[in-house]
Amino acid sequence: MIIRWLGESCFLIQVSNGRRVLLDPLNLTISKISSLTPSIITLSHNYLNIAKSSMPILRNCNTVNTLGIYKFYDILVTGYQGYHDNLYGVKRGENIIYSTEIEGIKLCHLGHIGHNLSTDLISTLSDIDILFIPIGGHFTINSSQALDLIDIIKPKYIIPMYYRNSNCTKFLDSPKDFFINSKKITIIDKDYIDTNTLDSSSCLNTLIIKDNSNYINTI
Repeated sequence: MIIRWLGESCFLIQVSNGRRVLLDPLNLTISKISSLTPSIITLSHNYLNIAKSSMPILRNCNTVNTLGIYKFYDILVTGYQGYHDNLYGVKRGENIIYSTEIEGIKLCHLGHIGHNLSTDLISTLSDIDILFIPIGGHFTINSSQALDLIDIIKPKYIIPMYYRNSNCTKFLDSPKDFFINSKKITIIDKDYIDTNTLDSSSCLNTLIIKDNSNYINTI
């Protein structure tokens, strides 16, 4: 399985059987999403109503933007209640947290989470292999909050997302503090990870991969 970062909180999962799962493509246009030919899309929130507008265009794609348990092919997707702020969504609305099981690997994408998780939800999100977590602050949790949450969830691998870099100049924090305070860091000198190269016995290993927001222009 290949995991490719397409910028902000968007990741393209390329499964060995050829299917593609697109996580949180809120930074992409409908035409770009379509060009990636995903079989499944998950959306943490209805930013600019992209979820509704994409439905008639991507007729052969399963779009998930609500809570619940879904199974497409041999891929299990579960959406849990979350919020875009620490006021139960009063300020920025709801945010869906997704657990996705693909090829025996359990992924957890926190979307644009803006608060600490409840004890019950943390218990539910146990045995996470790869955690996608925002660290840029302002619109989501910040580096310090992310590190605290990581210590509680204890995933095998962490992929930080939605932070300021050369391709994302939004009002987000630099990842410097997060990187300095991470327990273990592995720098991947490319924009994707092959999960076959990961050690299943690892714990709390932060993977830094390149933001390739321009990947879509190459296909």
